[in-house]
Amino acid sequence: MMTHDLIAVADLAARPPGRTAVFVLSGAALAGNDPLALAPACVVALVEPGGAGHALALGADFVLPVDAADDLVCATVTRACALGDERLRARMLDAVLDHVSDAVELTDTEFRYVRVNAAYEQMTGYHRDEVLGTAPSRLRSPVHTTAFYDEITNTVTSGHRWQGSIVAQRKDGALIEQLLKASPVVDPDGSIAGYVAVKQYLPAAIHEDGERSDVAPSVHALAQAQLRHRRMMDACADAIMVFDAGSGRNVDANAAACVLFGYTRAELRQLTARALAGPVPDAVAARAGAQLETTGSAFERRYPYRRKNGSGFVGDAAMAIYEFMGRRQLVVVVRDVTSELERERRLEDTNRNLEATRAQLVHSSRLAVVGQMAAGIAHEINNPLQYSLAALDELQASLGATEAAREPFREIREGLDRIRALARALLPFAREEPLQGEPFDLSQLVAALERPTAAALRSRARLDLRLAPAAIVTGDATSLNQVISHLVSNAVHAIGEGDPVRNCVTLSTDVRGDVVELVVADTGCGIAEDIRPHVFNPFFSTKAREQATGLGLALCAQIVERHRGQIRFDSEVGHGTRFVVTLPVCREPVRAPTDAMPAAARERARARVLIIDDDPLVLKCYRRSLESLTEVHSALGGKAALDMLAVDRDFDVIVCDLMMPVVDGQAVYEHAKTEWSGLERRILFCSGGAVTPRTRDFLRSVDSPFISKPITLAALRERVLAMAGAAR
Repeated sequence: MMTHDLIAVADLAARPPGRTAVFVLSGAALAGNDPLALAPACVVALVEPGGAGHALALGADFVLPVDAADDLVCATVTRACALGDERLRARMLDAVLDHVSDAVELTDTEFRYVRVNAAYEQMTGYHRDEVLGTAPSRLRSPVHTTAFYDEITNTVTSGHRWQGSIVAQRKDGALIEQLLKASPVVDPDGSIAGYVAVKQYLPAAIHEDGERSDVAPSVHALAQAQLRHRRMMDACADAIMVFDAGSGRNVDANAAACVLFGYTRAELRQLTARALAGPVPDAVAARAGAQLETTGSAFERRYPYRRKNGSGFVGDAAMAIYEFMGRRQLVVVVRDVTSELERERRLEDTNRNLEATRAQLVHSSRLAVVGQMAAGIAHEINNPLQYSLAALDELQASLGATEAAREPFREIREGLDRIRALARALLPFAREEPLQGEPFDLSQLVAALERPTAAALRSRARLDLRLAPAAIVTGDATSLNQVISHLVSNAVHAIGEGDPVRNCVTLSTDVRGDVVELVVADTGCGIAEDIRPHVFNPFFSTKAREQATGLGLALCAQIVERHRGQIRFDSEVGHGTRFVVTLPVCREPVRAPTDAMPAAARERARARVLIIDDDPLVLKCYRRSLESLTEVHSALGGKAALDMLAVDRDFDVIVCDLMMPVVDGQAVYEHAKTEWSGLERRILFCSGGAVTPRTRDFLRSVDSPFISKPITLAALRERVLAMAGAAR
């Protein structure tokens, strides 16, 4: 290593002093000295194995192993001396140029900056790191035309010198006038190696004839006005851009335009108005162009634009044409309204939601009124129905089952059953009544509608029944009969009169795995697509207000849902509609109806029963139904019942109405549970329909049985005797 150091020192000593500074440092020297701090022109490092990275990080230009051959070391030092000389010349040139008061620009043959001096930075406002490698076009001002700049370029590229006054634009947008001298740099072989430009600020410039320029003061005033104009433009929140009307190229833009579009001012000056616009319909572009030509201004709302990153936005654009130094200019002011459009969209969504909520509140309020009315109507109807049906049973029994009496009794019972079904149909709007159903054959229920349906269709269509032999479901046959009747009624109304041969209403039942499928299909007018989502909504109807309430299909859907089933439809306008109801299949056999008292019940006769109700006629009919089998006691209202129970609690069954004034069924239950524990388990609740949310929650919380009025006397006797037998 010592030999290498001596050779290097000897080689350096032979060179003229001051020409370069090449340092040959060993690994030990690098450990104690920072080559950059020594400011050498070039550094050659001799390092131990593994030390090359450290040497390069410290600034070494050449790295050799410490045991490198002498000829390699000498050759490397020679190259280092040449590189050092080049660096020293560059430093000297920079130092010379920085002492020149005029702005100096050196460019390569492609007119890219390779060197500028300190005066250039001060005059233009650009730091040399911003411009090196770029073209001087960023200094171009809107004062000169493209042809003016082309003339300068053509002059110097042809090997000649160009000299004259030029107005440039600083980084801050201000205009300054300069005296420009531009020349090519020619190599000894005559080829152009680059270009040099010297610029002198004109207010202080002296022409070659010795006189001060008379245009400098006016240009200075123009520059000050331009600076004020620039500051006002940059203070504006809207994007402002100026385009040359002939070429469409941008010549000026404010800070807001740069932020909005994502370009620098220099980048914007390379673009046209068309390049900044998004997909614009031809009609819109033609309209804006016509307005500019005829009136000199135009305003376009919701004009599409495109940012540098490719994203789009919508803006309101105000445009105007004006003349400047003999050229037509187009100024465009753009306001981004994307957020405004989003607010408008959200406001529209909010208004739609509010309207939907208002409509829902109207529906809810109407449903609440219907629910209150339904509860009261059901209660007031079912109590009279209870003793009316009981009286009918007794009257029929007393008159006998003669052929002459059987038909009138059947018609009276059918009428009372329809009244009961009507009351029950309204109950889903008031409460969720516990479903009390028994197995029955849905096909027989549909078959019973054949005669009335055929009569209604006589002038409209033919009836086609396709019924499975046994389609057993569990539920309330009266409620499901209402569903079928309503779907058939809708099918009849969907078919116009006059062509009964072509039109058809099909009623079919089928057992498909675990479900029974009921289909009501017609060849009528069909349901329009826009109203299909609303057909199950309460109060929605396509019929006149005086012809329908809009509750039919809503009730059908609720009844089917209470039976754990589903209802759906498909329709084609002009071809008909097909409603499909699916219900869980029942595997239990259908029990034959009977009013006879079973033998087991007869053995349990004379059980003690207490009947509690606030309607005297209901008490009377219950007493007549049960007194032949049991010892019947009655109490008119809950308070009278509690007074009776305080004295006598030896009852096998307590039939208690749930809804009574002052002391209702719940109060009777809670008092019995508290004062006479165990007696509450003998209570059989009943109600005609007026069940409140409080009593509904109460029924869910207790295990007491519940029956809905009206109940047949046979069913009442069976329930009472079954509970009496269990109590004994």
